[in-house]
Parts: sequence; C-alpha cells; structure tokens
Amino acid sequence: MDCPSYCPQSCYANCNTCKPVCVCNTPGACGDPRFIGGDGNTFYFHGHRDADFCVVSNRGIHINAHFIGKSGHNGMSRDFTWIQAIAVLFNDGHRLYVGVRKTGTWDDVVEHLEITLGGEPVHLPAHGTGKWTSSRVPSCQSPAPR
Repeated sequence: MDCPSYCPQSCYANCNTCKPVCVCNTPGACGDPRFIGGDGNTFYFHGHRDADFCVVSNRGIHINAHFIGKSGHNGMSRDFTWIQAIAVLFNDGHRLYVGVRKTGTWDDVVEHLEITLGGEPVHLPAHGTGKWTSSRVPSCQSPAPR
C-alpha cells in the first residue's frame, strides 16, 4: 500500500477502511497551509508572504501565524506560503512562541528552532538528534459551560 502523493513518507494503514491515511489527518496544522479541526474538517489557508494571520480565535486560546514564502510569478494568482512562526495566547495570558530563525544558508547541524514560553527561552540542545513524540493524539473538546 502506497502513501498518497501529498504525504509520501508519513502515512499509516487504516485497518478499518483498508486505505492509507496521512499522519497529519488529525487535529492540527500539517502540510502547510492545511489545518484539520477536531471534527475532521480540513481548511486550506493561502496567505500572503511576510504577513501575520489569526488562524484560531476562541475563548481561552488565540493562535497567530507568521507566513513567509515566494511571490506568485509566471502568471500565478497567489503567493506560495508556509508558516515560519506560531504564537499562542492561552489560559488568560500565557504565551507560547515556536518559530524558525532566519538564516542565509541552511545547515542541518545547526538548530534553527526557537521556542519561548511566557517570554522565557526554552533551550534546546545545540547538537544531537533529539526527537520528541507525543504520547497522545491531539483532540478538541468543548469547554464546560460556565
């Protein structure tokens, strides 16, 4: 069984449907600029390069994304964009920032990821092949009524 063309290296076999399913078919942002909600609905977002957008706003959480990319050219009607940074405001003022540092030349050995929580940097190892895997699949639940 082959993975779909839009996720050739990141799928699994769904035993109930006997079909390959992209790993990013769970709630979250995956395959820029595609967002998948907890209800499974997919939203394709085509932004503008060097611009900031609110991608989620709800009681208790607000998520902004900074898009970078290339201007549409050769008759293309839109910019080609991807997310460079995400900023999250949650639980009455807590802040999380996850972004990629700009660089003139990419070096796979150098860590380009920048993370801050509450304005304080989260330090990542300078070298190595660290890997983090969530123990749970993200889910969306409605908040309890107040």
